[in-house]
Formats: sequence, C-alpha cells, structure tokens
Amino acid sequence: MNNVSIPKVILILFIVDYIESITAPILIQAFINIPLTFLVFSFVVYRSNSNPGSIFAFFIGLYVDIISDSPIGLNAMLFCIMSYLINSYSNTPQYLDKDIMQNYSFLVQDVKAEKNLIFKVLEFRKNLYKEKKISIKEDKDFKIAYNINPQDKNYKSLLDQFSTSDQVATWQTIK
Repeated sequence: MNNVSIPKVILILFIVDYIESITAPILIQAFINIPLTFLVFSFVVYRSNSNPGSIFAFFIGLYVDIISDSPIGLNAMLFCIMSYLINSYSNTPQYLDKDIMQNYSFLVQDVKAEKNLIFKVLEFRKNLYKEKKISIKEDKDFKIAYNINPQDKNYKSLLDQFSTSDQVATWQTIK
C-alpha cells in the first residue's frame, strides 16, 4: 500500500463509503459515529511513500462529499487538513540525529580553606610556670563549580573535576 494509484484510492473509498452508509444508521442509534471513509483516507495518506498534496486531498474529499451526500466541501476541507498534518508529522524524525548544543556558563570559585589548631601547654616545675604554644596549621585549595547544566554531555566529568561546598565543609570538620 506504499504507492496506491488514484483509481485504486477512488475505488477503495467508494467501497468504504458504501460500508459506512450501511453501518452508520445502526451505530448512530448507539450514539457511535465512526467516519470510516475519513479513517481509510488518512491511512492511505500515512502509508504512501510520496506526500500527496493538498489538491489531491481536496478533490478526493469532494468526491467523498458527492458520493456520501455530505455538504460540499466538508470532507474536502477535512481531508486537506488531515493530509497536511500527516505529511508534516511523517517528515519529522522520531529521534534527534544530532546533539543540540548551546552555550552556557557556569561559575568556578577558588576557595582556600584552612584549619588552625593552637594548644597552650602549661608546665609547672619547682614553683615556676612555663607556657608553650603549639600551633598546627593546614591549608587546602578547592575549586567549586556552580550551575553546571545537567544536560551537558560532559556533566559527569565536570562534577568529578570540581569540588562541592559539602566536601569543603567535611574537610573542615575532620580533625
């Protein structure tokens, strides 16, 4: 059904319209309306390799209007709209062929953290006090990145490359 000729489409729609004219009065009593002709035409347009144009859809819609005693132009307009929608969406790829790249910036801050520890040692000997001060100082430099885009394809490596503020806080509390 990839390339259906115009006479085949006309014949198929004639047969489907005949079936619809028989089933519609029965289904309408149950408040069910199934536009078979419209659905079959939509399927034919969807399955075709070439994109049938709006003029083709318009004239087929007029043909259906005539054989089904519908108001002239009703199916013609519906078929045009459906043909347009099917053709526009059938040409859209189901997945992206290329990555979408966009510029963005993130902030990198240099943080110099330090720990100072001062001990005062008092020594008492022979009624004399001696005071000693012992100080221990430790420094560490951190680079913290903010606002890295999670959609960046290098997101994981960027996170591994920089520290977080939690890592700085943890380092400061370790004795």
